[in-house]
Amino acid sequence: MSAAAKLPSYADQLDAFHMAFEAELRALVQSIPLSPTMQVLDVGCGDGFYMRLLAERLMKPGAVTGLDLSPAFLEVAKRRLDEAAPKCEVDFWEAPLTALSDRREQFDLVWCAQSLYSLPDPLDSVRRMAEAARPGGFVVILENDTLHQLLLPWPTPVELVLRNAEYRALADETRKAEKYYVGRRLPLLLADAGLEPLGVRTQAGDRMAPLDPALEEFVRGYLADLHERTTSIVDEAVAAQLAEYVLPDGPHYLLNQPHFALCWMNVLAWGRKPVEG
Repeated sequence: MSAAAKLPSYADQLDAFHMAFEAELRALVQSIPLSPTMQVLDVGCGDGFYMRLLAERLMKPGAVTGLDLSPAFLEVAKRRLDEAAPKCEVDFWEAPLTALSDRREQFDLVWCAQSLYSLPDPLDSVRRMAEAARPGGFVVILENDTLHQLLLPWPTPVELVLRNAEYRALADETRKAEKYYVGRRLPLLLADAGLEPLGVRTQAGDRMAPLDPALEEFVRGYLADLHERTTSIVDEAVAAQLAEYVLPDGPHYLLNQPHFALCWMNVLAWGRKPVEG
């Protein structure tokens, strides 16, 4: 079986998202407190998209290390970094976040982008990131808030029903459904993990039809996922109403609406590890 066949089911949609919003995401990476010779850890590096953006700001002896559980994602990340030919050192660790406690390396900056919600416990995870940072080093988190991450032109009653069903579906999947809404709590989370919160930034990416192919692919996948997640939560009448907006053959399918527009919101927060006195 090829590495591509082992990639998570969301890999294509993630790649489409990165392509569609690359300019905005690059701007966020450009805004973080990163100097060229820092040692950087990318937690949940996935396909290496952010590793490449981080590496663009580094040079030897600076280095970026990607940490991920998926060997298939790490293979994609290695190819991406090889093609980029960065001027810094690059390394990859196939391991869970918990494995960091077994290593002695400390980093000037620990980065985690759109992966925190997927980890078992956000607070424990940020504490582990803080442990991996040197005293005076930074932990930087880019995350979203499921309730607000993508604003679409739904009729208000439809959106209210949909978001309630989405939360119920997430609560059925995990006991910690709140972790999907962590974007609004990032500064507090950094403080609870023993870090000094230094800043937070909310970034909006706006688009109008006609959408570029990558963004259209991403939104189609997003709507399909919403439908799959929520259709069994609501009764048949409500499911039929939602399907009118989320399925391509629906009479009110969002992507077929004239003057379609959307807004995607990212939340970036950063904190500093106290210097031991």
